[in-house]
Amino acid sequence: MKDFSFMTELGSGKTANVTLGLSRDDQIGFVALKQVVSSKNMDIRFDLIQHEVSILGSISHDNIISLKGISFACSTLILEYAPKNNLNERLKKGPVIPWHLRRVIAADIANAMSYLHKQNPPIVHANLKSHDILLFTEDSNGLVQAKLSDFGSATRMYSPVYNYVRKSDASYTPWLSPEVLSGEGFQVASDIYPFGIILWELVSNCSNPFEGFGSLSAIEGAIIEGKRPKIPDSCHTTWKLLIESCWHQTPSKRPPYTLIVQTLIQELALTTNSSTKLQRWSTAISHSTSQKALPN
Repeated sequence: MKDFSFMTELGSGKTANVTLGLSRDDQIGFVALKQVVSSKNMDIRFDLIQHEVSILGSISHDNIISLKGISFACSTLILEYAPKNNLNERLKKGPVIPWHLRRVIAADIANAMSYLHKQNPPIVHANLKSHDILLFTEDSNGLVQAKLSDFGSATRMYSPVYNYVRKSDASYTPWLSPEVLSGEGFQVASDIYPFGIILWELVSNCSNPFEGFGSLSAIEGAIIEGKRPKIPDSCHTTWKLLIESCWHQTPSKRPPYTLIVQTLIQELALTTNSSTKLQRWSTAISHSTSQKALPN
């Protein structure tokens, strides 16, 4: 890693630490250096790095973080740097995100997830949460770009269900689906449940979805029982229906991301005067026109 200067720590967890790095190559500039620290065993760290590289190296999308390089010797991924922090921190620290930007953020993430699920076989993120949504631009003119990150748990779905191994960090429990929490395994629809929680965070401008529900074990029990955070009365009908369908207790009742993207883009089209702002989702629109949108 002699080609990079290590600067500010961007985040740390039980599995990896992320540091802001500056390349000595002027054409690369700032990067995010993700170092795997979940095991002292070099072989295990190598396998974890190789797994994430196998996913990130096989995909390319405007709303997915890009892989810039790898250092197996240092157990480090060299990733695109997001200057505007993650969505969870943005909601926590404020100020309030304008409504038109929230709509764009939601469409960006749904578009990225739709792309993953359309791979053959489908790729599930398997750890989607607001902490993994990185913001690259945000201004009063309605310019914002969100990208999906953290593919350490991502998996190719060669079978309808796989045995999901929960991470030791229980703080992410609010974004796990009831079937995963109850040990029934992970399926493609399990990737849709957390998007409902993220939409709720955007609507409520809140980074703590189950605040007031008690301990994490109490939250887990509540999710399994079908309880969800209260949707604000001010929430638009389209978003309310979308939230409720995404976090539906029954996986088969959750809409596919192609339909979610179409619903969000249709709403964006009604709330923006600029067609150029919709061009970034043109591919998603063309792939989803055959599906019926959720009711308004």
